[in-house]
Amino acid sequence: MKKADREKIIRVGDKVKIINPEFFVGCYYDNNLKDTMDEVYEKYEIEIRRFIIKTLSGKDDHRDDEAIRTQIMMERPSKAVEYIAKGLAYELVGRRIKEGNERKIHTCLLPEYQNNIFEVTDIQYCQTGFFDRGYYSPGSYFEPEGEYIPNGLTKIKVHKILTIFLANSVHAIDDEVMKIETIHVEKVKKCEDVLGAGSRFEINEYDGSESIHVIGDREYLIA
Repeated sequence: MKKADREKIIRVGDKVKIINPEFFVGCYYDNNLKDTMDEVYEKYEIEIRRFIIKTLSGKDDHRDDEAIRTQIMMERPSKAVEYIAKGLAYELVGRRIKEGNERKIHTCLLPEYQNNIFEVTDIQYCQTGFFDRGYYSPGSYFEPEGEYIPNGLTKIKVHKILTIFLANSVHAIDDEVMKIETIHVEKVKKCEDVLGAGSRFEINEYDGSESIHVIGDREYLIA
């Protein structure tokens, strides 16, 4: 590996500048039970409640949707609705997995942190791809052992996730410790590493096209 390429590798303790403020939320299947439950509630809760009332009383619920929504807001959560919604969610999850479910990175856009400099405190990796249900053939006279392909993730891509801390923060708060994928940041170097020990610049000065960022009493140069 060339020296220039090694210098671009981000390690724990490095400083990075946020180029695209798409912060990491998690790496999981779109088709997870919690999100699917939320989807079922949003789309079908009113219909589920009408079904329950008709089943228990034998009479249709002729109230408009707004009246039922008001009742939902005023009452405690219904266990009957929860059980039916969870059953529907399980069925939806299973059906979608058969169609090939995608595991991907989910992010949250926080534009207020764009161009801020963070310090890397930890590094993790996650995998994205598509779930394959696998395959099994019971075999035949010519192939007595059959064929078996286990289920699992296919078309795998590996992503480097940085845990970062807002470096120029005076007071640490929970919201300032975040995660972000490396493709959304740019590594920065100390000026002394680039221009020699003892090199110092005033804020807003430039060395060619390279901008200098001051963090406390130390200067950092975009790599």
